[in-house]
Amino acid sequence: MNKARAVRVAVFSDVHGNVRALEAVLAELGARGPFDHVINGGDLAYGGPRPREAMDLLMQRAYPTVLGNTDVWIAGIEPGGGSVVAWARRQLTPPHEAYLRRLPTLHRIEAPGAPPLVVVHATPTSLSDLLDPNAPAEVVATMFQQARTRTLVYGHIHRAYVRDVADGVVVNTGSVGFPFDGIPQPSFAVLELEGGRWRAEIVRVAYDYEAVAMELTAWNRSPSRIRARTSSTRRRYAAGLVAAWRRPPFPRSLAADVRGAASPRRVPASTRARSAAAARRASRAFLPVPQSEARSPFAPTCPDHPTCVSCSRRPTGRSGGWTSSSTTQGCSSGRRCST
Repeated sequence: MNKARAVRVAVFSDVHGNVRALEAVLAELGARGPFDHVINGGDLAYGGPRPREAMDLLMQRAYPTVLGNTDVWIAGIEPGGGSVVAWARRQLTPPHEAYLRRLPTLHRIEAPGAPPLVVVHATPTSLSDLLDPNAPAEVVATMFQQARTRTLVYGHIHRAYVRDVADGVVVNTGSVGFPFDGIPQPSFAVLELEGGRWRAEIVRVAYDYEAVAMELTAWNRSPSRIRARTSSTRRRYAAGLVAAWRRPPFPRSLAADVRGAASPRRVPASTRARSAAAARRASRAFLPVPQSEARSPFAPTCPDHPTCVSCSRRPTGRSGGWTSSSTTQGCSSGRRCST
């Protein structure tokens, strides 16, 4: 008797208008196929040098796609994103915006004899909350409960990993357009269903990211005041993104307990600090958290209570100083202790 073929699913996310990276990922998907499902996790156009070409290609492929937090801005559903959104919207057409407005916030793949595979952009209940790779098991269990599954795939944080936790598996696809984990290659997740269980791996794809950096930094410098402001903003994004590509922006400890996350190579502390600062400036444009959500344990961004989510310590106010804290569900400004 022939053994039944495993169900294979590919999920990518956060293209962000980087059509060169998207083309590389699609070519790799073709080489690794066939897949029973290919899912797009959202954030299609914002921030990259060629949003129109990226969206044209994605719409042509017609993959099931979920709505991302920056798609909401591009589609005009909610305000946000400033001059970069304004520039991106000028590159797009009404059909592009209409396509984004029709996207759902969750995609579910039902599988006989196994938990459903659920794809969201950020969390099952929010487009902008942040699920940290090292989030406590009880936080992940809450996510599973909200998604009504124990196999959850998401994007948004641009840091790829696979983690077995809370009797399930949580997967971040990383980002096609702008990885923030110190590896300048687009990534996507491949999941296979065998024996009633989903197994996942992260795939990295090589491409000419320096060419994209050149596209970003060579943005047209128009004498128009509005375009000049947009150009300056995009150049600042480019500086942070290129820094994140070329040097690992996050400390080694961030990935220590997460299976599948890549550990950045060693660099001097001063270089790492400069790179981290540049990458944070860039990533804040992609990962904003509304003030109304700032104190959520799933949204670690609160300037008043910057607690380290991983170890529940907080900064003393001195450079590099941390003190103990009894808070276990604090928020953070994206800062982490070095232990």
